[in-house]
Amino acid sequence: MTSYAIVMCRKRKLFHSIQIDEKLNELEIAIPHLTEKNELKYGKKVNKILKKRNVSNVVLSNEIMQKEKFCNCVSSQNNYIITGNRLYQALTKYILQDICNMVNIPMPTISLAILSHEFSIENLDLVKYISKEIREVVVLSENKERFDKMLEKFFNEEGIAIRVLENKHSNISSYPFIINLDYTEEEVNKLIISKNAIVISIKNKICALRKSFNGILLNDVEIYLEKEVKDFRTLALCEAYLYHYRKKIQENEKEFEKSPYRINTYMGNNGKITEEDFKRVGKLFTKKSKK
Repeated sequence: MTSYAIVMCRKRKLFHSIQIDEKLNELEIAIPHLTEKNELKYGKKVNKILKKRNVSNVVLSNEIMQKEKFCNCVSSQNNYIITGNRLYQALTKYILQDICNMVNIPMPTISLAILSHEFSIENLDLVKYISKEIREVVVLSENKERFDKMLEKFFNEEGIAIRVLENKHSNISSYPFIINLDYTEEEVNKLIISKNAIVISIKNKICALRKSFNGILLNDVEIYLEKEVKDFRTLALCEAYLYHYRKKIQENEKEFEKSPYRINTYMGNNGKITEEDFKRVGKLFTKKSKK
């Protein structure tokens, strides 16, 4: 049974036909290059193909992801465009552990702030899962009451206390690690954060923080997929291959660990973030702790 479709633009700009290739559980659809005039037309054609083959999960090439009309058309028919963000979130603890190894700080000793407007099962699951592994977690959210209620239950069951702050409590400068689940760049810049913080942004790419910021801003990761991939977000492809939305964060993380796929590169606003970059910030953490 086909579980997802991959949509890309044809290499040749000639002809107006759509190429379809079905193999194993993957449907490959190659469409002509999109323009403002034809993107709605081909969005409807792709919808017909998906409906006929009973496929609703779709990975779009980077080029097509920039075509708003096409994306809206595909999404309007109850199709889910796989962006890679769900897998990115599922790998947050995995990423945090790797970063802690590079900055030479034991993960159980760190303090972490999580920025989450949306109260969802996935966000709550991440907060609870990651809080078992580190010293202190605080959640900044406009849904304080809902988080408070569920995390109080978690405290009674697990004995782990997690503070929840409203947005007006904007000073989180004592937290050197920040996971931004859904705050916009403007909202993050209104917060008072450590100038040497490591910020991992999941759903919203952040182009710049305050001029005084000297830490690391992580916007994306690239996944090694055992084959060369062009014009696709590797996180999106990897999510299509192995992510299961009914499984919890920990289960999806384990599926990734069992797979042949690995995180290949950490990406910031200015490109690749090197191990030396992380070590530089780790030294700043060490200097601060000695004062």
